[in-house]
Amino acid sequence: MKISYAKNYQELSELVKNEILKEIIENNEPNICVATGNSVTCAYDLLTKEIIDNEISTNHVSFTKLDEWCNLKVSSQESCEYFIENKLLNKISYNNYYSLNADASDIDGEMNRVSQLLSNDPIDLCILGLGKNGHLGLNEPCDNLIAEIHVAKLDEITTHHSMLKDNFVNSGVTLGMRNILSAKKILFIVAGENKKEIYEKFLEKNITTSLPASFLWLHNNVTMIVQNDLFPI
Repeated sequence: MKISYAKNYQELSELVKNEILKEIIENNEPNICVATGNSVTCAYDLLTKEIIDNEISTNHVSFTKLDEWCNLKVSSQESCEYFIENKLLNKISYNNYYSLNADASDIDGEMNRVSQLLSNDPIDLCILGLGKNGHLGLNEPCDNLIAEIHVAKLDEITTHHSMLKDNFVNSGVTLGMRNILSAKKILFIVAGENKKEIYEKFLEKNITTSLPASFLWLHNNVTMIVQNDLFPI
């Protein structure tokens, strides 16, 4: 695992932006799995600005949504769909967008649809943030992790995620651990308040389903970027 330390959130966002932009420029047909939330908000702003300012072509890029809250309309400002559209898709061109619709009337059919799309167009770069409870996407701490796309029951900590504001959500649809670990590259972001304890547990390198992020130690191409003013070495 390659580890980079950023002195603050702004520098972290610059480093994240650079990693994504490198994939866009160097890969002929990249499929980039995009996370949502505060860890990537500034990085996406920097990315789209640089693409627009420098007229960088993104017509060859596909995006995959990592996860989505259940029981929220995709048009809701708290949805992952709304975040991705407003931070990325509405600002730049792209080839394909593989979106998990948690509001689909046939959720099993929706998950199978996206699974088939990913079989035909595997993820090249998967962007992940460290959850306060160690989750990846919405793969929550539990006795058994699920390999494929699935509907996950949310851990109590996740139900209070800042994105949800006053909405009560107790489940979400997410890429599974096989989907994540099959990505050619993983960009893992450690930023945000109240994550020091879980980050220290992650650094112990004990692979356990009670800390899904620990499975990233099994992947051979992970770049981890750490906001060092929150998690000093």
